[in-house]
Amino acid sequence: MATYKGTTSDGLGVQATPAFAATQMGQRTIWDKIKLNYARNLKIIALFADGEISEEGLTKKAGMVSKWQVDSPRFESYNYTPPDITATVTADFTGTTLKIATANVKPYDTLFNGATRTNARVDSVTDANTCEVTSFGTTAFSASAGDSLFINATAYNENSSGPTIFSKDFDNVYNTLQIVREPVAISNSMLKSKFYATNDYFKLLKEINLINMMARVERSWLFGDRASGTGNTTAGGSAHSDSFRTTRGALNWAANTFDMKGNMTPFKFRTEVPAILTTVTESQKAICLGGYQTIGRIKEWMNAQAIYPVTDAKSALKEYGVDTEVVRTNNMPLELVTHQAFDKGGMEKTMLIFVPENNVFAYLKDRDIRPVVGIQNNDVDGQIDSVECEFGCGTIDGGASTLRVDNCW
Repeated sequence: MATYKGTTSDGLGVQATPAFAATQMGQRTIWDKIKLNYARNLKIIALFADGEISEEGLTKKAGMVSKWQVDSPRFESYNYTPPDITATVTADFTGTTLKIATANVKPYDTLFNGATRTNARVDSVTDANTCEVTSFGTTAFSASAGDSLFINATAYNENSSGPTIFSKDFDNVYNTLQIVREPVAISNSMLKSKFYATNDYFKLLKEINLINMMARVERSWLFGDRASGTGNTTAGGSAHSDSFRTTRGALNWAANTFDMKGNMTPFKFRTEVPAILTTVTESQKAICLGGYQTIGRIKEWMNAQAIYPVTDAKSALKEYGVDTEVVRTNNMPLELVTHQAFDKGGMEKTMLIFVPENNVFAYLKDRDIRPVVGIQNNDVDGQIDSVECEFGCGTIDGGASTLRVDNCW
Protein backbone atom coordinates (compact mmCIF):
# COMPACT_ATOMS: atom_id res chain seq x y z
CA MET A 1 0.00 0.00 0.00
CA ALA A 2 1.03 3.61 -0.30
CA THR A 3 2.23 5.41 2.82
CA TYR A 4 2.66 9.09 3.38
CA LYS A 5 4.88 11.39 5.40
CA GLY A 6 2.69 12.56 8.26
CA THR A 7 -0.63 11.20 9.50
CA THR A 8 -3.83 12.61 10.96
CA SER A 9 -6.06 11.47 13.82
CA ASP A 10 -9.41 9.91 13.03
CA GLY A 11 -10.89 11.28 16.29
CA LEU A 12 -10.50 7.99 18.15
CA GLY A 13 -6.84 8.36 18.86
CA VAL A 14 -5.92 6.18 15.85
CA GLN A 15 -3.52 7.62 13.32
CA ALA A 16 -5.10 7.33 9.82
CA THR A 17 -3.56 7.70 6.36
CA PRO A 18 -5.08 10.75 4.70
CA ALA A 19 -6.90 10.56 1.37
CA PHE A 20 -4.43 11.36 -1.39
CA ALA A 21 -5.04 14.39 -3.60
CA ALA A 22 -2.96 16.02 -6.31
CA THR A 23 -2.75 19.24 -4.34
CA GLN A 24 -1.78 17.53 -1.09
CA MET A 25 1.85 17.81 -0.07
CA GLY A 26 2.13 14.23 1.17
CA GLN A 27 4.65 12.29 -0.91
CA ARG A 28 4.20 8.66 -1.96
CA THR A 29 6.86 6.17 -1.03
CA ILE A 30 6.15 3.68 -3.85
CA TRP A 31 6.27 4.12 -7.60
CA ASP A 32 2.97 4.04 -9.47
CA LYS A 33 2.17 3.55 -13.14
CA ILE A 34 -0.52 5.09 -15.29
CA LYS A 35 -2.27 2.87 -17.83
CA LEU A 36 -3.31 4.77 -20.95
CA ASN A 37 -6.57 3.23 -22.12
CA TYR A 38 -6.16 3.62 -25.87
CA ALA A 39 -8.22 0.82 -27.31
CA ARG A 40 -5.96 -0.15 -30.21
CA ASN A 41 -2.94 0.94 -32.18
CA LEU A 42 -3.37 4.09 -34.18
CA LYS A 43 -2.95 3.13 -37.81
CA ILE A 44 -1.55 6.58 -38.55
CA ILE A 45 1.60 5.32 -36.84
CA ALA A 46 1.91 2.77 -39.63
CA LEU A 47 0.43 4.71 -42.55
CA PHE A 48 2.39 7.92 -42.06
CA ALA A 49 5.55 9.09 -40.37
CA ASP A 50 5.05 9.05 -36.62
CA GLY A 51 6.89 10.91 -33.92
CA GLU A 52 7.77 10.92 -30.25
CA ILE A 53 8.26 14.15 -28.37
CA SER A 54 11.37 14.35 -26.23
CA GLU A 55 13.54 17.09 -24.81
CA GLU A 56 15.46 17.09 -28.08
CA GLY A 57 12.31 17.63 -30.16
CA LEU A 58 10.20 15.31 -32.30
CA THR A 59 11.77 12.02 -33.37
CA LYS A 60 10.28 10.65 -36.62
CA LYS A 61 10.08 7.23 -38.22
CA ALA A 62 9.25 6.39 -41.81
CA GLY A 63 5.70 5.39 -42.67
CA MET A 64 4.13 3.40 -45.48
CA VAL A 65 2.32 6.34 -47.10
CA SER A 66 4.86 8.82 -48.44
CA LYS A 67 4.95 12.50 -47.56
CA TRP A 68 4.90 15.53 -49.82
CA GLN A 69 6.32 18.90 -48.84
CA VAL A 70 4.33 21.60 -50.60
CA ASP A 71 4.87 25.35 -50.86
CA SER A 72 1.26 26.52 -50.86
CA PRO A 73 -1.84 25.73 -48.77
CA ARG A 74 -3.55 24.92 -52.07
CA PHE A 75 -1.50 22.08 -53.52
CA GLU A 76 -2.01 20.39 -56.88
CA SER A 77 -1.18 17.29 -58.84
CA TYR A 78 -2.12 16.17 -62.34
CA ASN A 79 -3.76 12.93 -63.34
CA TYR A 80 -4.01 11.56 -66.86
CA THR A 81 -7.16 9.53 -67.47
CA PRO A 82 -6.94 7.43 -70.65
CA PRO A 83 -9.69 7.83 -73.25
CA ASP A 84 -12.77 5.66 -72.84
CA ILE A 85 -12.41 2.16 -74.26
CA THR A 86 -16.18 1.63 -74.49
CA ALA A 87 -19.22 3.67 -75.44
CA THR A 88 -22.74 2.94 -74.17
CA VAL A 89 -25.59 2.85 -76.71
CA THR A 90 -28.48 5.07 -75.59
CA ALA A 91 -31.07 4.17 -78.26
CA ASP A 92 -31.75 1.19 -80.52
CA PHE A 93 -29.66 1.45 -83.70
CA THR A 94 -31.48 1.87 -87.01
CA GLY A 95 -30.18 3.00 -90.38
CA THR A 96 -26.79 4.69 -90.01
CA THR A 97 -27.29 6.99 -87.00
CA LEU A 98 -25.85 5.68 -83.73
CA LYS A 99 -26.81 7.26 -80.40
CA ILE A 100 -24.21 6.83 -77.68
CA ALA A 101 -23.39 8.26 -74.28
CA THR A 102 -20.55 10.78 -74.22
CA ALA A 103 -17.40 8.96 -75.29
CA ASN A 104 -14.11 9.78 -76.95
CA VAL A 105 -14.98 8.67 -80.47
CA LYS A 106 -13.81 10.35 -83.65
CA PRO A 107 -14.19 9.71 -87.38
CA TYR A 108 -12.51 6.55 -88.70
CA ASP A 109 -12.73 4.78 -85.32
CA THR A 110 -14.09 1.24 -85.50
CA LEU A 111 -16.68 -0.06 -83.04
CA PHE A 112 -17.40 -3.60 -81.89
CA ASN A 113 -20.62 -4.67 -80.18
CA GLY A 114 -19.91 -7.65 -77.96
CA ALA A 115 -23.62 -8.33 -77.46
CA THR A 116 -24.24 -8.92 -81.21
CA ARG A 117 -20.65 -9.66 -82.35
CA THR A 118 -20.94 -6.99 -85.07
CA ASN A 119 -18.70 -4.14 -86.27
CA ALA A 120 -19.03 -0.64 -87.69
CA ARG A 121 -16.82 2.33 -88.58
CA VAL A 122 -17.52 5.90 -87.49
CA ASP A 123 -17.93 8.12 -90.57
CA SER A 124 -18.73 11.40 -88.86
CA VAL A 125 -19.49 12.76 -85.40
CA THR A 126 -22.57 14.98 -85.25
CA ASP A 127 -22.20 15.80 -81.55
CA ALA A 128 -20.96 14.13 -78.38
CA ASN A 129 -23.93 11.77 -78.39
CA THR A 130 -24.53 11.11 -82.10
CA CYS A 131 -22.42 9.69 -84.90
CA GLU A 132 -22.93 8.24 -88.37
CA VAL A 133 -21.54 4.75 -88.93
CA THR A 134 -21.00 2.26 -91.75
CA SER A 135 -21.46 -1.42 -91.01
CA PHE A 136 -18.76 -3.91 -92.06
CA GLY A 137 -18.16 -7.61 -91.64
CA THR A 138 -20.12 -10.77 -92.40
CA THR A 139 -23.03 -9.71 -90.20
CA ALA A 140 -24.64 -6.29 -90.37
CA PHE A 141 -23.95 -4.03 -87.42
CA SER A 142 -26.73 -3.95 -84.83
CA ALA A 143 -27.06 -2.46 -81.36
CA SER A 144 -29.73 -1.95 -78.72
CA ALA A 145 -30.00 0.60 -75.98
CA GLY A 146 -27.70 -0.36 -73.13
CA ASP A 147 -25.18 -2.24 -75.26
CA SER A 148 -21.54 -1.44 -74.62
CA LEU A 149 -19.36 -0.87 -77.67
CA PHE A 150 -15.60 -1.29 -77.77
CA ILE A 151 -13.82 1.67 -79.39
CA ASN A 152 -11.21 0.01 -81.60
CA ALA A 153 -8.49 1.17 -83.97
CA THR A 154 -9.08 3.58 -86.82
CA ALA A 155 -9.67 2.36 -90.38
CA TYR A 156 -8.47 4.80 -93.07
CA ASN A 157 -8.69 4.46 -96.82
CA GLU A 158 -5.59 4.15 -98.99
CA ASN A 159 -3.63 7.34 -99.64
CA SER A 160 -5.74 8.99 -96.97
CA SER A 161 -5.40 12.65 -96.00
CA GLY A 162 -6.72 14.94 -93.29
CA PRO A 163 -6.53 12.56 -90.32
CA THR A 164 -8.85 13.31 -87.43
CA ILE A 165 -7.04 14.27 -84.26
CA PHE A 166 -8.00 13.56 -80.68
CA SER A 167 -6.03 14.92 -77.73
CA LYS A 168 -6.71 14.86 -74.02
CA ASP A 169 -5.25 17.14 -71.38
CA PHE A 170 -4.21 16.15 -67.90
CA ASP A 171 -6.79 16.49 -65.15
CA ASN A 172 -5.92 19.01 -62.43
CA VAL A 173 -6.30 17.52 -58.95
CA TYR A 174 -6.11 19.89 -56.01
CA ASN A 175 -6.67 19.89 -52.29
CA THR A 176 -6.13 22.32 -49.44
CA LEU A 177 -4.18 22.08 -46.21
CA GLN A 178 -5.82 22.15 -42.80
CA ILE A 179 -4.22 23.95 -39.86
CA VAL A 180 -4.18 21.87 -36.67
CA ARG A 181 -3.05 23.08 -33.22
CA GLU A 182 -3.28 21.01 -30.05
CA PRO A 183 -1.80 22.90 -27.05
CA VAL A 184 -1.16 21.47 -23.59
CA ALA A 185 -0.47 23.54 -20.46
CA ILE A 186 0.77 23.14 -16.92
CA SER A 187 1.24 25.56 -14.04
CA ASN A 188 4.73 26.26 -12.82
CA SER A 189 3.78 24.77 -9.44
CA MET A 190 2.62 21.46 -10.95
CA LEU A 191 5.68 21.46 -13.23
CA LYS A 192 7.72 20.62 -10.11
CA SER A 193 5.24 18.02 -8.82
CA LYS A 194 6.33 14.47 -8.08
CA PHE A 195 2.76 13.16 -8.17
CA TYR A 196 0.86 11.41 -10.97
CA ALA A 197 3.24 8.46 -11.06
CA THR A 198 5.90 10.18 -13.10
CA ASN A 199 8.96 12.30 -12.49
CA ASP A 200 8.10 14.55 -15.46
CA TYR A 201 4.36 15.12 -15.50
CA PHE A 202 4.53 17.73 -18.28
CA LYS A 203 6.37 15.30 -20.57
CA LEU A 204 3.63 12.72 -19.97
CA LEU A 205 0.96 15.29 -20.81
CA LYS A 206 2.74 16.16 -24.06
CA GLU A 207 3.08 12.51 -25.08
CA ILE A 208 -0.64 11.95 -24.49
CA ASN A 209 -1.40 15.17 -26.38
CA LEU A 210 0.64 13.97 -29.37
CA ILE A 211 -1.21 10.63 -29.49
CA ASN A 212 -4.60 12.34 -29.32
CA MET A 213 -3.60 14.84 -31.99
CA MET A 214 -2.36 12.16 -34.39
CA ALA A 215 -5.59 10.21 -33.92
CA ARG A 216 -7.59 13.30 -34.86
CA VAL A 217 -5.36 14.01 -37.86
CA GLU A 218 -5.72 10.40 -38.96
CA ARG A 219 -9.51 10.61 -38.91
CA SER A 220 -9.46 13.85 -40.91
CA TRP A 221 -7.03 12.27 -43.42
CA LEU A 222 -9.54 9.45 -43.82
CA PHE A 223 -12.92 11.19 -43.58
CA GLY A 224 -12.45 14.96 -43.97
CA ASP A 225 -13.60 17.18 -46.82
CA ARG A 226 -12.55 20.55 -48.16
CA ALA A 227 -14.66 23.66 -48.69
CA SER A 228 -17.66 23.21 -50.95
CA GLY A 229 -17.66 24.50 -54.51
CA THR A 230 -14.47 25.91 -55.98
CA GLY A 231 -13.44 27.95 -52.94
CA ASN A 232 -10.53 27.08 -50.70
CA THR A 233 -12.02 28.21 -47.39
CA THR A 234 -15.25 28.11 -45.40
CA ALA A 235 -16.56 31.23 -43.70
CA GLY A 236 -16.46 31.30 -39.90
CA GLY A 237 -19.53 30.75 -37.76
CA SER A 238 -21.06 32.75 -34.95
CA ALA A 239 -18.37 31.91 -32.39
CA HIS A 240 -15.30 32.02 -34.64
CA SER A 241 -15.54 34.65 -37.34
CA ASP A 242 -12.37 33.74 -39.24
CA SER A 243 -12.59 31.62 -42.38
CA PHE A 244 -10.81 28.28 -42.25
CA ARG A 245 -9.38 25.63 -44.56
CA THR A 246 -10.09 21.91 -44.37
CA THR A 247 -8.74 19.00 -46.37
CA ARG A 248 -10.54 16.37 -48.45
CA GLY A 249 -9.92 12.94 -46.97
CA ALA A 250 -9.34 9.61 -48.68
CA LEU A 251 -12.98 8.50 -48.30
CA ASN A 252 -14.22 11.57 -50.16
CA TRP A 253 -11.48 11.26 -52.78
CA ALA A 254 -12.79 7.80 -53.69
CA ALA A 255 -13.79 7.86 -57.36
CA ASN A 256 -15.39 4.42 -57.02
CA THR A 257 -18.15 2.99 -54.86
CA PHE A 258 -19.66 -0.46 -54.48
CA ASP A 259 -22.82 -1.39 -52.56
CA MET A 260 -22.83 -4.87 -51.01
CA LYS A 261 -26.55 -4.34 -50.17
CA GLY A 262 -26.12 -6.11 -46.86
CA ASN A 263 -24.93 -9.31 -48.53
CA MET A 264 -21.15 -9.43 -48.81
CA THR A 265 -20.12 -12.75 -50.36
CA PRO A 266 -16.72 -14.23 -51.20
CA PHE A 267 -17.51 -13.89 -54.91
CA LYS A 268 -18.35 -10.20 -54.61
CA PHE A 269 -15.26 -9.53 -52.52
CA ARG A 270 -12.92 -11.61 -54.65
CA THR A 271 -14.27 -10.70 -58.11
CA GLU A 272 -16.68 -7.77 -58.30
CA VAL A 273 -14.87 -5.43 -55.91
CA PRO A 274 -11.42 -5.57 -57.58
CA ALA A 275 -13.05 -5.41 -61.03
CA ILE A 276 -14.09 -1.83 -60.24
CA LEU A 277 -10.48 -0.77 -59.66
CA THR A 278 -9.51 -0.88 -63.32
CA THR A 279 -6.43 1.33 -62.80
CA VAL A 280 -4.89 -0.99 -60.21
CA THR A 281 -2.56 -3.66 -61.57
CA GLU A 282 -1.87 -7.13 -60.22
CA SER A 283 1.58 -6.03 -59.08
CA GLN A 284 0.18 -3.38 -56.74
CA LYS A 285 -1.00 -4.06 -53.22
CA ALA A 286 -4.07 -2.34 -51.87
CA ILE A 287 -4.99 -1.68 -48.25
CA CYS A 288 -8.51 -2.63 -47.09
CA LEU A 289 -9.57 -0.74 -43.96
CA GLY A 290 -12.62 -2.02 -42.13
CA GLY A 291 -14.13 -2.64 -38.72
CA TYR A 292 -13.71 -5.77 -36.67
CA GLN A 293 -17.06 -7.22 -37.71
CA THR A 294 -16.44 -6.61 -41.41
CA ILE A 295 -12.85 -7.86 -41.48
CA GLY A 296 -13.91 -10.73 -39.20
CA ARG A 297 -16.36 -11.99 -41.82
CA ILE A 298 -13.60 -12.04 -44.43
CA LYS A 299 -11.32 -13.97 -42.08
CA GLU A 300 -14.10 -16.51 -41.56
CA TRP A 301 -14.10 -17.05 -45.34
CA MET A 302 -10.37 -17.68 -45.10
CA ASN A 303 -10.99 -20.33 -42.45
CA ALA A 304 -13.57 -21.90 -44.76
CA GLN A 305 -11.11 -21.62 -47.69
CA ALA A 306 -13.55 -19.49 -49.68
CA ILE A 307 -10.78 -16.88 -49.92
CA TYR A 308 -7.10 -17.78 -49.89
CA PRO A 309 -4.33 -15.93 -48.06
CA VAL A 310 -1.14 -14.91 -49.80
CA THR A 311 1.14 -17.01 -47.62
CA ASP A 312 4.41 -15.68 -49.03
CA ALA A 313 3.35 -12.02 -49.07
CA LYS A 314 5.30 -9.47 -47.11
CA SER A 315 2.93 -7.33 -45.10
CA ALA A 316 3.28 -3.63 -45.76
CA LEU A 317 2.16 -2.86 -42.21
CA LYS A 318 3.53 -5.69 -40.09
CA GLU A 319 6.89 -4.00 -39.69
CA TYR A 320 5.04 -1.11 -38.07
CA GLY A 321 3.47 -3.35 -35.43
CA VAL A 322 0.09 -3.87 -37.13
CA ASP A 323 -1.14 -7.46 -37.50
CA THR A 324 -2.65 -7.93 -40.94
CA GLU A 325 -3.63 -10.61 -43.45
CA VAL A 326 -2.98 -10.45 -47.20
CA VAL A 327 -5.63 -12.20 -49.30
CA ARG A 328 -5.92 -13.01 -52.98
CA THR A 329 -8.50 -11.49 -55.30
CA ASN A 330 -8.95 -11.92 -59.03
CA ASN A 331 -6.82 -8.82 -59.50
CA MET A 332 -4.52 -7.31 -56.87
CA PRO A 333 -3.75 -8.67 -53.41
CA LEU A 334 -5.60 -6.96 -50.55
CA GLU A 335 -4.10 -6.36 -47.12
CA LEU A 336 -6.82 -6.50 -44.47
CA VAL A 337 -6.41 -3.89 -41.72
CA THR A 338 -8.83 -3.54 -38.84
CA HIS A 339 -9.33 0.08 -37.84
CA GLN A 340 -11.21 1.32 -34.79
CA ALA A 341 -12.71 4.27 -36.70
CA PHE A 342 -14.65 1.75 -38.83
CA ASP A 343 -16.28 0.33 -35.70
CA LYS A 344 -17.89 3.63 -34.72
CA GLY A 345 -19.98 6.53 -35.92
CA GLY A 346 -22.04 4.81 -38.61
CA MET A 347 -18.95 3.46 -40.40
CA GLU A 348 -19.40 -0.07 -39.03
CA LYS A 349 -20.53 -1.53 -42.37
CA THR A 350 -18.11 0.40 -44.60
CA MET A 351 -14.72 -0.53 -46.02
CA LEU A 352 -12.15 1.73 -47.66
CA ILE A 353 -9.76 0.24 -50.22
CA PHE A 354 -6.82 2.31 -51.48
CA VAL A 355 -3.33 1.92 -52.92
CA PRO A 356 -0.80 3.57 -50.57
CA GLU A 357 1.63 4.50 -53.35
CA ASN A 358 -1.10 6.63 -54.98
CA ASN A 359 -1.83 8.58 -51.78
CA VAL A 360 0.32 10.91 -49.74
CA PHE A 361 0.35 12.89 -46.52
CA ALA A 362 0.98 16.46 -47.69
CA TYR A 363 2.28 19.20 -45.43
CA LEU A 364 3.31 22.82 -45.87
CA LYS A 365 7.04 23.49 -45.87
CA ASP A 366 8.34 23.59 -42.27
CA ARG A 367 4.82 22.80 -41.03
CA ASP A 368 4.93 19.02 -40.66
CA ILE A 369 3.75 17.55 -37.34
CA ARG A 370 6.10 19.18 -34.86
CA PRO A 371 6.25 20.56 -31.31
CA VAL A 372 6.16 24.27 -30.56
CA VAL A 373 7.30 25.16 -27.04
CA GLY A 374 6.93 28.20 -24.81
CA ILE A 375 3.93 29.84 -26.51
CA GLN A 376 2.31 31.16 -23.30
CA ASN A 377 1.41 34.81 -22.72
CA ASN A 378 3.53 36.87 -20.34
CA ASP A 379 0.78 36.95 -17.71
CA VAL A 380 0.48 33.13 -17.56
CA ASP A 381 2.26 31.55 -14.60
CA GLY A 382 3.01 28.26 -16.26
CA GLN A 383 4.12 26.51 -19.43
CA ILE A 384 2.13 26.01 -22.65
CA ASP A 385 3.51 23.86 -25.45
CA SER A 386 1.75 22.84 -28.62
CA VAL A 387 1.80 20.19 -31.33
CA GLU A 388 0.96 21.73 -34.68
CA CYS A 389 0.82 20.89 -38.38
CA GLU A 390 -0.65 22.03 -41.67
CA PHE A 391 -1.56 18.87 -43.53
CA GLY A 392 -3.67 17.50 -46.36
CA CYS A 393 -4.58 14.23 -48.04
CA GLY A 394 -2.90 14.09 -51.43
CA THR A 395 -3.73 11.79 -54.33
CA ILE A 396 -1.82 11.37 -57.58
CA ASP A 397 -4.70 9.75 -59.46
CA GLY A 398 -7.72 11.75 -58.34
CA GLY A 399 -9.01 8.81 -56.31
CA ALA A 400 -9.16 6.43 -59.30
CA SER A 401 -7.54 3.64 -57.25
CA THR A 402 -9.69 4.28 -54.15
CA LEU A 403 -12.94 2.43 -53.51
CA ARG A 404 -15.62 2.88 -50.85
CA VAL A 405 -17.59 -0.28 -50.12
CA ASP A 406 -20.96 0.25 -48.40
CA ASN A 407 -23.47 -2.00 -46.57
CA CYS A 408 -21.07 -4.90 -46.11
CA TRP A 409 -23.49 -6.74 -43.82
